[in-house]
Amino acid sequence: MSENPAIETGMRVQLQEWHRRLQQGEKRLGWKVGLNDPEVQRAMGINAPLVGFMTSRTLIEAGGVYRIGAGVQAMVEVEVCAEIAVDVAPGTSPEQASAAIATLAPALEIVDFARPKGSVDTILGHDIFHEAVVIGAPVSPALRFAPERLEPQLIQNGAAARSVEPAYLPASYGHMIAVVAARLGDAGERLRRGDRVICGSFVKPLPVSAGDQVKADFGLMGSIGVVFA
Repeated sequence: MSENPAIETGMRVQLQEWHRRLQQGEKRLGWKVGLNDPEVQRAMGINAPLVGFMTSRTLIEAGGVYRIGAGVQAMVEVEVCAEIAVDVAPGTSPEQASAAIATLAPALEIVDFARPKGSVDTILGHDIFHEAVVIGAPVSPALRFAPERLEPQLIQNGAAARSVEPAYLPASYGHMIAVVAARLGDAGERLRRGDRVICGSFVKPLPVSAGDQVKADFGLMGSIGVVFA
């Protein structure tokens, strides 16, 4: 899947940082899908989303507080988190990857858009803007919360702020899991049992500031929120 040579360079830098953090005591959490906007992909010369890492350091409890650091341009995205039941090899089909999903959960990703946006390798090297992730209560994938059936609303300080962008929706969660497995395989890594994968934003990033309260309402899948300080 390495259609752009910069992906290999960027993933090498990114995974070096991932290994460094694990060696310093952070725990493996999983992976994030990034740049799932088809228009952005075309502009950057890629034909599928990119993949970044998540560790225990960036996990925030649902309803918890994220403190915006100096120089951080914080934004929020609405995602679905899939927990993986078995190892997923590169080349796995979307149908097989779908069967590997143990649970789904509502999620919010906090990104820092002050980081450089120029090139694919640069974006991969800083982990695709990833700052933090908030993951809600899991539900069974057997309930068939297909991407096109979800219409999560992003609510900021009590007012509707973002709704679903249809172009951002994946064909299926299994499709996104297969993409992650392929990207990791190209970089010499594997998608493992117990990994959690946030499957790409449903909405355009929402700018936030200290004092904001943000909630995503997924209807029957549940809701999730975070406070900014």
